Amino acid sequence: MGGIYGETKMLRNYNREDVQVFVAGEKAAQGYMNGYYESQGLDIDRSIACKQYDLTVTYSDKTKMVEEKFRDTNYGDLLIEMFQCIEFVELGWFYHTTADYLNYVICNTDWKPYRLYSIKWNNFKPWLFGYLKMHPRPFTVLSPKGIGLSLNFSIRWTEIPDNLYKLSEIK
Repeated sequence: MGGIYGETKMLRNYNREDVQVFVAGEKAAQGYMNGYYESQGLDIDRSIACKQYDLTVTYSDKTKMVEEKFRDTNYGDLLIEMFQCIEFVELGWFYHTTADYLNYVICNTDWKPYRLYSIKWNNFKPWLFGYLKMHPRPFTVLSPKGIGLSLNFSIRWTEIPDNLYKLSEIK
């Protein structure tokens, strides 16, 4: 299907029950990630989650803010939410996050994480603007999984420079 931003894919229609299952899956994945972070010697705090970030991690007396995103299928791309709800023109997390890192977590069908892309957000964001200038009609994905119908840009990992993220396999 063509779209104003280029090729567009619509995820299947979700009902409220589907969304609740997705939210429960993300919650389970967060629990797995808590264990992973702790196994890496990080102290985590999710109690201060807000619109700007999801958790903080502390190591060597340094605290970093982390935005965390989960996918239940590996499509080989990074989805960047530009609009959280296109019906009411609510901007997505891309515009709200002030995180130091975006941790993009790929999970299996049981929501057990197996791959982590840790992206230095302050380096990635300007790169993305340059990328969009060169690719003014990126592949877009419309997703009804959240609060409303969200509009996301899809960027293949093979297009993102290796120095902008660290890839870790989670066991």
